[in-house]
Amino acid sequence: MNKVMSRIASISNRSFSHSIMKDIPSTSFINISKASAPISIMTYNTLAACYTDVSQFPRTTPEQLSFEVRFPRIIKEIASYPADVICLQEVDKYELYRGELEKLGYACHWKQKTRKENPDGVLVAYMKTKLELMGVHEMEFDKVADLPECDLKRGTVALGLHLRHLPTKRELLCVNTHIFWNHKFNQIKYAQMSYLLREISAIVDRICAPALICGDLNVWPDSNVIRLLYGLEPKLTYSDITTEEHKKILKYFWESYGAPLKNMRSAYDAYQDAMKGKEIVAQEYERAVKGHPEYTCLTFDEYETLDYILYDKQRY
Repeated sequence: MNKVMSRIASISNRSFSHSIMKDIPSTSFINISKASAPISIMTYNTLAACYTDVSQFPRTTPEQLSFEVRFPRIIKEIASYPADVICLQEVDKYELYRGELEKLGYACHWKQKTRKENPDGVLVAYMKTKLELMGVHEMEFDKVADLPECDLKRGTVALGLHLRHLPTKRELLCVNTHIFWNHKFNQIKYAQMSYLLREISAIVDRICAPALICGDLNVWPDSNVIRLLYGLEPKLTYSDITTEEHKKILKYFWESYGAPLKNMRSAYDAYQDAMKGKEIVAQEYERAVKGHPEYTCLTFDEYETLDYILYDKQRY
């Protein structure tokens, strides 16, 4: 299983506009390496029912926001992409999702956020005819120690499934997470990613399998969080760091822990080349930033790339 095919866009569509990436065929994937037995990965922020406050979506009708209307559309969208592994964020009605995904041939696991006021969580599902479960790894970000300058506890979690690819018997760790959303607190996102990478590094050392990281990271491609994933030192001049306090926190985590995983690369690195029919993985962070799609999250007012699939470039 030397080849991972990732969905072109993670179709995180919080306003549920009619389409995303209209120029891309509905079954398109990005090929990031060459192999005879591929595996396909999909990531999707579904917008939890508990977050559908009408006041936050002034251009969407209450009917369109209702879970009863959106849920069958979400399942139809998922079913239209024959992904081997599905990573969903903001899932707060797990039993309903599990029931529908099992009908499609998937086995499901779910990890709820640790704050009681946040009933949603992350879900990882895998196609039972392609993969078998070797282990489940739950990660709770609130175990990160607070700093005097910042309360890092936000109830964030991650869920990792250790899977074996049946056709090749090769193994992987697929991790799904949803990083803290607020762009005013990018230092918290950096601290969360630092913790997650340390946890993943310890797991992959134990199971001797490469990692895939999927999810809504709530950061732009040119952020310090993505730099950390690429194993690069933070740039304290970036626009995502706005105060001296924020700089101090980034310096603390970098100097204390560095980059626990140094070979992670975004599947979107190859986006522009994939659109031209080529299969080239960017080796430089700057080129990778330019190669990302224009957006994965589309609303009436803005469009942003916030959702990612990352893989170990040396082991895929």
